[in-house]
Amino acid sequence: MDPTICGAIAARSRQELGCLSQMVAEMCQAICPSCHQPQRSMPPGTSNIIFAKIIGARTTSSIRSLLYEQPSALFTGTVYNKSALLDALGFGRGDLATPPEDEWLVTHAIQRWGVPKALKEISGKFALAFWDAQERRLVLASDRSTELNLYYAKIGTILLFSSDFRAFKPFHRRLEIDRDALSMLVRYGYLPAPYTIYREARKLPASHFAAFLSDPSESMKVSEGRYAESLYERHSIQSPGQLSDLEATDRLDTLLLNGITSRVGNSSVGAFMSSGFDSTLVAAMLQKATGRRIPTFTIGFQGVHFDEAPAARLIAEHLGTSHQEIYLDDKMLAAAVLDIPKTYPEPLADSSQLPTMIMARSAKQLVDTVFSGDGGDCILGEYTVLMPIYRALLRAQSLSLPVRRALCNILTVLGGIHPQLGSSIAGYLAKRLKIADPGRDMFLDVLGLLRSSDLGAAGLTVISRVSDPALFVPGSDEPDIGWHDGFALGRAAAAIDQLVKLDAEVTLPPVIRKTVSACEHASLNVAMPFMDRELLDFCSMLPRRLKYRRDRSKWLLRQVAYRYTPKALLDLPKRGFSIWLSPILRRELRDWAEHLLNEKRLESEGFFDPKRVRREWQLHVDGVGDFREERLWSILMFQQWLDTFASY
Repeated sequence: MDPTICGAIAARSRQELGCLSQMVAEMCQAICPSCHQPQRSMPPGTSNIIFAKIIGARTTSSIRSLLYEQPSALFTGTVYNKSALLDALGFGRGDLATPPEDEWLVTHAIQRWGVPKALKEISGKFALAFWDAQERRLVLASDRSTELNLYYAKIGTILLFSSDFRAFKPFHRRLEIDRDALSMLVRYGYLPAPYTIYREARKLPASHFAAFLSDPSESMKVSEGRYAESLYERHSIQSPGQLSDLEATDRLDTLLLNGITSRVGNSSVGAFMSSGFDSTLVAAMLQKATGRRIPTFTIGFQGVHFDEAPAARLIAEHLGTSHQEIYLDDKMLAAAVLDIPKTYPEPLADSSQLPTMIMARSAKQLVDTVFSGDGGDCILGEYTVLMPIYRALLRAQSLSLPVRRALCNILTVLGGIHPQLGSSIAGYLAKRLKIADPGRDMFLDVLGLLRSSDLGAAGLTVISRVSDPALFVPGSDEPDIGWHDGFALGRAAAAIDQLVKLDAEVTLPPVIRKTVSACEHASLNVAMPFMDRELLDFCSMLPRRLKYRRDRSKWLLRQVAYRYTPKALLDLPKRGFSIWLSPILRRELRDWAEHLLNEKRLESEGFFDPKRVRREWQLHVDGVGDFREERLWSILMFQQWLDTFASY
């Protein structure tokens, strides 16, 4: 498990210097209540920069007060291209008595090349803080896939930072809940970077760094920048040449195997495996890389949930893995809900977090490191998911503008005076537009699509849990994160690529965080080879014909997967580990939800519209629309998070 880093920097006022070390100690305690308090390297009040690193479940390795004149780095994560970096820095094999620590290597790279170039050259997962003594600035950075997050918050002229959001618990009453960010949580079920639930706190997006210039005037100038391009943007100008299908398949096969091999290390390894392409391919290649039979882990469900365990079992039998099935019922899933605040320091509302938490605990009993197929959906683009949105928008826009407006007006009126009739008409239109999905609010989907003027607006409609979060979070003004950045239908290919890129940038980080946090809480290391830098750079330069062909996404990845597993075993419906929350909320979690959604409590806290939330909850309890479970889960996850942080 990767260490946690945290720290603080302040203007050089005596009052701030006196409390700085205490604030960092409180951060460490919030992250790891059982940690021993370490000896500080310098007396409190003698430095305006303090770094701390927490290793394991019971040890704080150090709290360092830094000398203003000396550069210093604080690093967590793993550098996978250590040999290449040493060669580029001019170190020969005999120059160093022992292999250098990653922190030492990163420090030398930044001093030699500067921050942007050094960060771009690193292939790995990391969060780091670097005190640049020459420029008198603190630099914070996260990796290109945000396998590790890094947060920072300003309290007055003191800056706090941490790779674990729990570090801000002691300062909850000094920080303000961001209603605009809360509206995003209600819409998406997560908080896209750079937003956090606090107005004063930010989360570094992938491939970004932030620099804080220490100013003698006791202020702190902040600048943020990108040190590398998006991992999910097509770079057709840098195309790797006219690769044949076979050459491209061979290259992807080699790159993914290299990414897996570089992450194996010396620990015992296994793999999470559903019945999908991504996890199956990772498991097959991991077994090839290690040369031995590996444990694979899958979740099975008893009851109404979609169960992929039988299909995964067939694949495991073909691969010859030591397959472990963890079967869950609704009582086990409901019991796991109480562990969510300990597992996810930020509010996250994804039903698959529950089985992921349980699977991580089970995997820890057999292995130290588990490999995950997270990210495979995004490296070649989710065209199969997004193309139907484009086609549905074309169908909607085949109607004249007056007709679309009239339909919107009719549905809006019926929604108020005759909801059942309005829903029936919306259901009919959803079938005609080919967007009918019983797990979605088809009334809002149809309205949103009829009102959409471009592909971005249509994509936002389909990804949203509610169409207008301000109805649930009064007074909020939700930020736009790119859905309205000029998706011109006249340039269909470019607009679709733009939507694929945005979808990956917005939806992948919370998927990664879901798995990483579940494994961290179980003291289990997790490796994500689809996030390998060389692999992603290669995929970003591929022509569309190798990504999407014959209405199939991930075409090239499929060709690699078919080398290891028969096509008949892989081309089956894929659902992942998402569960149907509605019956659990109505039964096992009914009292828990009633407590969190109590009308007087909601009114007292003032974050949500109590009457609207209670109406949604009552309709859900009465069985009127199971699509409500996602929006309610977003609200419940915030309420549970608030209980944990406010009571600290």
